[in-house]
Amino acid sequence: MKKLLQGLTVSALMLAGLAVSASAQSSVASTKVKVGFDFTVGNKQLPAGEYRIKAVNDGPGRLLRVESLDGKATAIISGIKSSNRGSLKADQVKFNRYGDQYFLSTVRFGNEPTVHQVVRSRSERKAEDQATRTARSEQKSVTIPTTGQ
Repeated sequence: MKKLLQGLTVSALMLAGLAVSASAQSSVASTKVKVGFDFTVGNKQLPAGEYRIKAVNDGPGRLLRVESLDGKATAIISGIKSSNRGSLKADQVKFNRYGDQYFLSTVRFGNEPTVHQVVRSRSERKAEDQATRTARSEQKSVTIPTTGQ
């Protein structure tokens, strides 16, 4: 009975170790991207360049770390796992554009079936609101009387 109990304990510890190992491996999802324009992550402006985007933790809500390959620029933002409705291909990154401002929007790591939607910052909501107001003002119609024939 004692040997059976020891065997079960060892097996349980091994399974727990495998689960921790698998969890650690899945939390290191990362991808590299070359961005040809300045962009914003959260409320932080980052210059054009090469970046590594890495998931810091695992779960439905992930922290995403965006770091330039030269180590000079870093930002951390919250991401939410969601279905890949936008059909991002493996290791693709999507940006939202409002006028001349770009905001990191969505990241897909490798062939994961999900994407990570970046939580929109106050500065992005403000830029979107301003772009919407500008578009409305530009789309107003004007009626001008004709001079006839």
